[in-house]
Amino acid sequence: MDGAGGPRHRATVHYTIDGTQDIIWGRATLQDKYAYSARYFRENKDAAMPLIGLQHMLTRLQFQVKPGEDPKNEGSVFEDAGKISVKSIKILDAHSKVDLIVADLEKREQWGEDPSKRLTLAERIQPSADETRADFTLKDAQDGDLQPVAIGTTLDQATRVGGSLMLVCFFIGAMVGGAISGLPFEMAGFHVGNLVFCMISKVLLMAVFAGIYVLMGVIGKQRLWLTILLSLGVGMFLFNIIPMVTPLASTMMNVLLCLAGGVLLGGGLGFGSKAVLDHFDIL
Repeated sequence: MDGAGGPRHRATVHYTIDGTQDIIWGRATLQDKYAYSARYFRENKDAAMPLIGLQHMLTRLQFQVKPGEDPKNEGSVFEDAGKISVKSIKILDAHSKVDLIVADLEKREQWGEDPSKRLTLAERIQPSADETRADFTLKDAQDGDLQPVAIGTTLDQATRVGGSLMLVCFFIGAMVGGAISGLPFEMAGFHVGNLVFCMISKVLLMAVFAGIYVLMGVIGKQRLWLTILLSLGVGMFLFNIIPMVTPLASTMMNVLLCLAGGVLLGGGLGFGSKAVLDHFDIL
């Protein structure tokens, strides 16, 4: 636990990991103020057995290999596939020290539907402040040294390699957009209506990108390769906007915002492109 110098309102446990351990955090699921304490059981003779909601805090990576196709003989594995084996897999420069927040008095883990009163996944476990890093080597399923694994000789046959690597991986995949946007990694209060609003919002948001593609086509003088490059370049700057305005927990407000954005920005860019073409012969 945090000792002298740590925040007094927060209890934190420090871990050193090497890829073979898992970190599991749990909390009582009963809403009673004194749930599962000695007082609770004294006052409730017929008290229910404790139920603890557990959550894995690290990301598990598993690996498989399979042989590739012979480019000269479609449908067949390449000739030397039987001679190839995987001897080692490493994850380089991974966080080896992490801090797990067990409890925080400033966020009292209320059991209501307001997610702002609870710590998100990204807030609860983070790399240590000293940024210690190490190379993680994949072990076998019993945490022993990995033995060579043949990639196989049958097309599309996947072979499992070793056990698993457990990492702090908030930088992987969609978590990048969610973390930058400040969105929680929880589904508290989520229902089917939110998903419907999310899909509608994404459809309406396409109008913004359609206008961008038209404008980039004008600037690129209708050269396809240049239009694609310009569109991708401008689109990268808007990448973080997508998870912000069209989250899974979207409401009617997200739909209205995307509709307004599509009409104003998409329509504005379209009319701007038409005005340029009407007055200037840039093609």
